[in-house]
Amino acid sequence: MHGLVATPIGAPVVYKSATLTSAVIPVPRINGLGVATVFAVIGDDSKPWIQVLLPTRPNGATGWVQRSKVRITATDVQLVVDLSRRLLTVNRANHAVMKARVAIGSVTNPTPTGATYITELLDTGKPNGAYGPFAFGLALHSNTLTEFEGGNGQVAIHGTNSPTLIGQRVSHGCVRLNNADVLRLVSLKLALGTPVFIY
Repeated sequence: MHGLVATPIGAPVVYKSATLTSAVIPVPRINGLGVATVFAVIGDDSKPWIQVLLPTRPNGATGWVQRSKVRITATDVQLVVDLSRRLLTVNRANHAVMKARVAIGSVTNPTPTGATYITELLDTGKPNGAYGPFAFGLALHSNTLTEFEGGNGQVAIHGTNSPTLIGQRVSHGCVRLNNADVLRLVSLKLALGTPVFIY
């Protein structure tokens, strides 16, 4: 099983339906964190129009891009976050290559569920800070917060400076890992667009 990633050639042009006369959905070429936008492909890439999952609100929003306007790459890696078990699993070619306990969103600000993908990998510059050394941004946003600490409520998988809280429902919606585990995740060299399934 593999996922397909669509990287725009130039500025992304996303349509509401698979026709040039359809309305255009505004999606920036560079996101708010300074990273070039990528999309996860829904279905296959064999036709002139490709349906893609968008990194914008609302969660699960989709659009259409012309096949000729994107570069398609494939990944055999996927991340699965089981909220009830507080467990993140990384599968490569359908084999688990990493498992780690996580902390998840609180009852008030639960971690959103569904299919999403990695939009960026950020070096926080503060390995002992609240987000640990690295954060993987997701094409997913909180359903309860429209902004958080100046951001737009985007959900991420990141480290923590409170490892004793791993396994609990304590975050604002993000998925927290021990810093050693987030470093393991970084070492896997996950491609932007890698699928993530949260349930």
